[in-house]
Amino acid sequence: MSRCDDTSSFSLISSAADIETIFSDSGQETDVRSDSSCAESTSISPSVYRDDFAHGRRYHGYCKGRYPLPNDNREQRREELNHSLMLEITDGQLFHVDIGRRPQKIIDIGTGTGLISGDGVKKGTWAIDVADLYPSASVIGTDLSAIQPRWVPVNVRMFVDDCEGTQWLHGSGYDLVFFRGMAAVLRDVRGLLERVYPRIKKGGWVEFHDIIPQIFCDDDTMGDDDALRLFHEAAVQGLRCFGYKPLQALNLKEMVREAGFSDVRCITKKIPISSWPRDGKLKTLGLLTEMVMLESLDGLAAKPLAELGLSPHQRRTLLEQAEKSLEDVTAHRYVKCCFCYGRKGTAAILEHKALQPYHFRFTPFVRKTYQVGLPADRPICKGFQTGSCPNGTRCSERHVISVGGGGIGGDLRSTTSMMQSGGLNSLVCKHWLRGLCKKGEHCEFLHEYNLRKMPECNFFMRNGYCSNGEECLYLHVDPLTRLPPCPHYDMGFCPLGPLCSKKHVRRKLCPFYLAGFCPDGPECKQGAHAKWSKNLEKPVVKTDDRTRDDHQLHRRHHGSGLLPLPSSSSSLPNMSSRGDDGADDRSGRDGPRDREDGGDIESWLHCN
Repeated sequence: MSRCDDTSSFSLISSAADIETIFSDSGQETDVRSDSSCAESTSISPSVYRDDFAHGRRYHGYCKGRYPLPNDNREQRREELNHSLMLEITDGQLFHVDIGRRPQKIIDIGTGTGLISGDGVKKGTWAIDVADLYPSASVIGTDLSAIQPRWVPVNVRMFVDDCEGTQWLHGSGYDLVFFRGMAAVLRDVRGLLERVYPRIKKGGWVEFHDIIPQIFCDDDTMGDDDALRLFHEAAVQGLRCFGYKPLQALNLKEMVREAGFSDVRCITKKIPISSWPRDGKLKTLGLLTEMVMLESLDGLAAKPLAELGLSPHQRRTLLEQAEKSLEDVTAHRYVKCCFCYGRKGTAAILEHKALQPYHFRFTPFVRKTYQVGLPADRPICKGFQTGSCPNGTRCSERHVISVGGGGIGGDLRSTTSMMQSGGLNSLVCKHWLRGLCKKGEHCEFLHEYNLRKMPECNFFMRNGYCSNGEECLYLHVDPLTRLPPCPHYDMGFCPLGPLCSKKHVRRKLCPFYLAGFCPDGPECKQGAHAKWSKNLEKPVVKTDDRTRDDHQLHRRHHGSGLLPLPSSSSSLPNMSSRGDDGADDRSGRDGPRDREDGGDIESWLHCN
């Protein structure tokens, strides 16, 4: 293997023989740079680069007869088209799993060709594209044919290897083990997964991409004697003669789960054949699928059909009929593309899974028979959002309480009052204002024009001014009127409760960060990573003088159109003097009672 120049973007392989291969004393070829248990490199077997020719096509020489399809230039063109087709199906995604921003080791089993065009321009290949996308990763590509490119990125290494060999020869600690188009030509997927599983690090993934070699049609446009369908059925029978299971991609989900992987998911997509769909994207997919099939028919007509005992004339007749049938756009045919992936289990603290409620097998029966419980997708009560629901707790609709900012300037004035009277601080849905709300009656925000409950102007909040001025329908909140957040409440408890002069903002804290360590760090989406000062000032009771100052401040800014003048209902209520029905029962005792409560709290803080 020629040494890589670390100063260049690509490494040069001087010849095809430079593909790394191990030739051990037992006659099996192994990896030079795998783990410590591997044998050292002694020589390169000449049989690796000696091609085999049959039926007018070129086949691999290493492990002769192991792979039933050719590896000549025509087959390499098919792989190039297939790579473009798969990228079109996945919207440009090379894989579906999340391996982080800096993966360390990735392996592509059955990598195929490097797809170098005649003018020397590098075309698409999965291993090279992944290496370009993740410079931090060491990418390995393995294949039975030594047809990989001479120019590869410095973090790519190609090996000639049989993935179904008795030993795994490429080390361990992989973030992703990838298979594309391999399920149909593997004899023992379960055995391969058992060898792959211990080589994947905890939290790593395995992923399969496979197009199932079977023709489907959902209407009557494809007859029972369709030549393309009959050709593929014959090819599947021929592949089974070699010991393969061409349709086992349909059972990948069960096999991956049985191998010990968790979070297993299988996605199946219908891919049209030819240009019969009306949708533009589907039409493009159909044309690409037609081109890939056209290039693959001759390879399937060689060894697989010959294994069935068909003469060259019979194989040629079937091939010509299938090619002619492929041009028929009146038949609404399609194939299925299967994407299956699973994750190697990790410690429970790292999985970040939300707790699910208990579910029993008899739960649906109880709900259906005795009408117990309410559906989770029931609509939101509009009366509760406006502050008055006549049904109260007997209401069959959801009562959603919005506690995002509350009150003028983001001050949470009265949590208890809001809890009892409904979502008094609910805002008008900004998506509904633009006609883009997709939740409909399930939206937790108001779907009505209410100038007192308009959402805050994002432009004014960022820039301090709004080009629409007083004509802007959104709320212009002066930054000077915003109350600072209460650090005691952020830490979990504020002794003043709703009497605190600072803002109480409800936040969802990351439970892993609170426990001492969060593996996601700053990218965590489970909650906030709060940081508190050691020297916290004592909380201060919001007095009547502060309330009058707030009114004066609002009046000062009311003339500039920044804020509407707060109503008297925004003043601080007496939480302990409410009756059972939630109405105020102060009877002229607000002032003395508030001053008495405030004095007691201040005395308590002074003593403590």
